[in-house]
Amino acid sequence: EGPPKPGAREFLTALWDAGFPTALATSSPRYHVETLFQAADIPLRFQAILSGDLGLNSKPAPDIFLAAAQALELPIKLCAVVEDSQNGILAAVASGAYSVLIPDQVAPVPEVQAQADVVLKDLWALGEHLAFPLHSHKPE
Repeated sequence: EGPPKPGAREFLTALWDAGFPTALATSSPRYHVETLFQAADIPLRFQAILSGDLGLNSKPAPDIFLAAAQALELPIKLCAVVEDSQNGILAAVASGAYSVLIPDQVAPVPEVQAQADVVLKDLWALGEHLAFPLHSHKPE
């Protein structure tokens, strides 16, 4: 709900323009994803979109991330999962992907945060962490 995270448009655009395979894996229904992306004026350029209405086990089960890697035809160990929730990061860790936690308003408990490969403050920091500069000025 609400506006996209700061840097979301820039980060996704940079990934897509560079040709990185991307998937969106969410417990939300597909219509909800489409509505939110349309409202944010961000195109759905993902190679795979896996939504909650597919019948996969919900997070913290890793099923949706494993299915996303399979859809991209990539081993999960070569994938990065960016999450903002406790169940999401637990699922990312359980999947075997490189797990990136960017906490939302309700941050996961410290024990769960410690399981992530990296905890960052925002998507701008993720671009820096991956040495993948975003083509916009970071707000001060």
